[in-house]
Amino acid sequence: MAVISKIRKHSGWVVALIGLAIAGFMLQDAFMGDGPGGNRIPKFAVINGEEIKIEQFEQRVEHVGENFRRQQDGIQLSPEDWNMVRERVWMTMVGDMLLANSAKRLGVAVTNKEMNDMFYGQFVHHHVLNAFSDPATGMFNRQQVMMFINNFDQFPVETQIQFRDLEILIKEDRLKSKYYSIISSAYYAPTFYVNYMYEKMNSFASATVAALNYSDIPDSEITLTDADFRTYFNENKSMFKRAETSRAIDFVVFDVHPTEDDLIALNKHAHDLFEEFKVEQDLPNFINAVSTERFDSIFLSRDAFTSPWNDILFRSPKGTYFSPELRRGRYEMAKLIDVAARPDSLKASHILISFRGSAANQGQNRTKEQAKSIADSLRTEILRNRTLFTEIAMANSEDGSREVGGDLGWFLDGQMVRPFNEAVVKGNVGDIVVVETVFGFHVIQITGKTAPIQKVMAAFVYVPIEPSINTIRNVYAEVNQIFARSRSLTSLHEVAR
Repeated sequence: MAVISKIRKHSGWVVALIGLAIAGFMLQDAFMGDGPGGNRIPKFAVINGEEIKIEQFEQRVEHVGENFRRQQDGIQLSPEDWNMVRERVWMTMVGDMLLANSAKRLGVAVTNKEMNDMFYGQFVHHHVLNAFSDPATGMFNRQQVMMFINNFDQFPVETQIQFRDLEILIKEDRLKSKYYSIISSAYYAPTFYVNYMYEKMNSFASATVAALNYSDIPDSEITLTDADFRTYFNENKSMFKRAETSRAIDFVVFDVHPTEDDLIALNKHAHDLFEEFKVEQDLPNFINAVSTERFDSIFLSRDAFTSPWNDILFRSPKGTYFSPELRRGRYEMAKLIDVAARPDSLKASHILISFRGSAANQGQNRTKEQAKSIADSLRTEILRNRTLFTEIAMANSEDGSREVGGDLGWFLDGQMVRPFNEAVVKGNVGDIVVVETVFGFHVIQITGKTAPIQKVMAAFVYVPIEPSINTIRNVYAEVNQIFARSRSLTSLHEVAR
């Protein structure tokens, strides 16, 4: 204790000496080089022949760190957080540069048309779905995306930067998907193999063969000697060759588990959430804010749930709350919102009439009222002669299904946008109905349904069992202490015991 006290008294001198030592190393590194002048500044990294500057790396680290801090409600990042950010930025930069070079050589790129499609077209990227879904219903809002893009310059600079980051992320993800799809489907045949196959396919011979299967010879009649094994080994050494070990690593793993105090706090937190859950009026927003999984407002059959939910949900009345239970490493609680008999699969054809501002609008300038009037008149015409539906769809529909007369085939309950889906569920086979969705007005012909089965709509809240921030920090501090005491492999073994 006396030694520690002395160190504390003179801590200012200690810090100053350490600072001078670090400065000395930095000056030495700056003025020493390969040539006699020694003014070479060392490169930070070279990836595939392209140099990465330290300023470029640090800017990326600062940018990612700022985003991470924003996600954590402005909490300052700890040293271990910054280490994680730097590691993530480095791995991302390496992967992106190697992928960009390979994709460029193959002529793989992401077009503006693809980007538009991933933001508000037919195949919207999952990041956009998460960012622009209605919290109340969980449904994607294409109109909001288009409004945001059209008024991009009017948003704050911080919001513009976040959107640009999202755009870059989606473009890189699409590029990776296209590149990996090409590589996974590629087939490479070496020249020697092509020549071998050519000779094999074009060389013919006539022969008479007599063969005796190995399995016909009893094992008892065969005796192998050491010389036989040695001969076999010498003739097949390549089968037994092992790659030389380039590096051996000894390490100690510290698993971070919740402490007893963590478990008590998590139990209390789960039950406190349950009390809020029971009185909450806006369940979608509440669940999206506190649960690890978002709210999904669709009806599901028994097979869609895991045990015990596939049992207890289907024998409970509508409106039942289920208190927190510890299952699969997390607390699970739920509310049974609704119970209904619904078909599992549906079949329909449709004619889409878009209008100005709808998600499917392709430059169409008609108003919503005009689109509704056109849809109603098409429905009236079809009701006069139902056999004309295919012909009318091919002439008037404004989506890809027009090529097949509007036929959407079979689809699962809940797969289509909600107003469209509910219209088909509630209608009868043969009905012709007009429904409005974010895409426009649909003239729907219901052409098939499977037999109704019992389904439920349930809201779940999941609270994972995980260590607290204090527990993680304590383990991290312990690891740092061990690292400080381990200056050799021998000392690491001793400390690890």
